[in-house]
Amino acid sequence: MPSKGNKSIDGLTRKPAAKKPAAKKPAKKPVAKKPVAIKVQDMDAQPVVAEPIVEEPVAVPTEPETPVTDDISAEIANLEKSEPEMTAEQPAAKKAIKKHSLASKIICLVLLLAEAVTGGLFIYALLKLNVLADWQNYAIIVVMALLFLFTARKLTKKKAKNITRIICCVIAGLLAIGYGVGFYYISTVSSFLQKITTIDNTETQEYSVVVYKDSGIKKIEKLAGKNIGFQSGNIHLKLAENKLKEAVKYSKKEYDDLASIFIDMDNGTLSAVSMASSYLEVLKEDAKDYYDKLKVIYTYEIEFEKEKKATKKVDMENEPFVIYISGTDSRNGVRATARSDVNMLAVINPKKNKILLVSVPRDYYVQLHGTTGKKDKLTHAGIYGIDMSKNTISDLFGGVEIAHTVKVSFKTVENLVNAVDGIDIYSDQGFTAWTDRSCRIPKGDIHLDGRCALAFSRERMSYATGDRHRVENQQNVLSAILKKATSIQYIVNYPRLLSAIEGTFQTSLSYEDITSFAKMQMNTMKNWEIEQYSVNGSGSTQPTYSMGSQPLYVMIPDQNTVNEAITKIQDTLSTK
Repeated sequence: MPSKGNKSIDGLTRKPAAKKPAAKKPAKKPVAKKPVAIKVQDMDAQPVVAEPIVEEPVAVPTEPETPVTDDISAEIANLEKSEPEMTAEQPAAKKAIKKHSLASKIICLVLLLAEAVTGGLFIYALLKLNVLADWQNYAIIVVMALLFLFTARKLTKKKAKNITRIICCVIAGLLAIGYGVGFYYISTVSSFLQKITTIDNTETQEYSVVVYKDSGIKKIEKLAGKNIGFQSGNIHLKLAENKLKEAVKYSKKEYDDLASIFIDMDNGTLSAVSMASSYLEVLKEDAKDYYDKLKVIYTYEIEFEKEKKATKKVDMENEPFVIYISGTDSRNGVRATARSDVNMLAVINPKKNKILLVSVPRDYYVQLHGTTGKKDKLTHAGIYGIDMSKNTISDLFGGVEIAHTVKVSFKTVENLVNAVDGIDIYSDQGFTAWTDRSCRIPKGDIHLDGRCALAFSRERMSYATGDRHRVENQQNVLSAILKKATSIQYIVNYPRLLSAIEGTFQTSLSYEDITSFAKMQMNTMKNWEIEQYSVNGSGSTQPTYSMGSQPLYVMIPDQNTVNEAITKIQDTLSTK
């Protein structure tokens, strides 16, 4: 038989489902029925009263009842056994969730704030630089504003999904980084332009006090009371004399040229000579016998003002203008006067979208501006300052008005080449550089570091065509630098390039001149026609203004090429 409390269905025993305890019904009591009178037909018999019939209650089998309080206790016990850890860890879990939610909100707000701050700085730097077209500035600002509103809405939305919040946090973080990098790059450019366009109306010139190596004089004090020679043609003579008197009391003697000075030094009537240090490089190139006998015992520096001649203010966006570009061999900073080995005019006409580059060989035999008598090499004009070079070239080309100057030193080339990890060029012949004997240039494709690239660009002694070939080398070096500097590898790191040429570049152009011209180009996106031309001449040996009767190699100008250059300059400047 089935156990008590189980039901059997088709021979299978199944435990009944648990039932809620039912209220216990009270047991029914036997009910006594009223006596019923039965009539008998026998009239004679007495009436009989029937005995009361008692109905026996039928026993119905029922399931055992469980007290209500016992069932509730059992249910609680079962729940405690099935989930003992839930109730213990539930408060801690809720607290952890709240902390995680708070932390994520703080991170999102920080990233949103970073996006707003760096974005604001980026827009400020961009507008300050002022090189983009107005519509480009507006477009950038609108896009940035929309991106900020999008991320702000998603990150501050209360019911935002976790995945959406995470994605927006990443976007806000990337935008903040991008704006920060952009701000750094733009600020670097702006700072560089501010430095190179800061107006400095002074130049410096270094002087060297020179004696013969076998004179036994080692210190400037040994020249007290002795004769020191000066070249009378020096336009800064008084400054040089007075500055030297601060170091030693001496007797001064003036000479027309260096050759006369060396004659008196040979016969002992002159103990020393004070000359611009740039002259030592001239002697090294053109009078090496004298150079090898000399020894520098003292150097000093003079400072003088540039000319204050007012130049016409040029509207560089609409009017044609001319810029003089000078490359000097100064090793004492861009403010120092030195020979100008690169001399070029850039004639720019924004209406015609044309740039004419006119190159002049360094050894061109010209009359220095404001002087009479002997002519000189154009490169020597730089010894007297950039204004002397600018005005001399203006005289050469029929008095063309030169609005601005750009001055770079050879250190610029060396630093730039090193900043782009060297350049690759082709040399049509092998040689040992005359200006740097440690640089041996083979024929063919070569890789040069900054030092040897500079030596290569200065070389003329190894070429039959001399200075003309040097100009070609300079153009090749410049092209190689531009090729590497405009590659992606270096564009993304151009602050390094700007840092490399800091302090080696100077211009009379204002910050506004440069940025307005760049803005005009960004607005119009013009394609410029660039034409190059170089005047020519023939080699000769002549006395010079700077070195006196000492004959030096010079290039006598071919007047036909000069006239052709004048015509090209006037045609480019024409607004017709």
